[in-house]
Amino acid sequence: MACSQEVHAHYGDKFTRTDACLYFIRGALFETFRKSLREKENAHEM
Repeated sequence: MACSQEVHAHYGDKFTRTDACLYFIRGALFETFRKSLREKENAHEM
């Protein structure tokens, strides 16, 4: 996983698997939130 390697390079050895999971979940939630907002905006324009 290139993503976890980048995160590890940024945070160093203190970055644990739990941190990676939380980081990934937060990113996924943010993407879902952004998509739902965009869909609401598109529906509003129709």
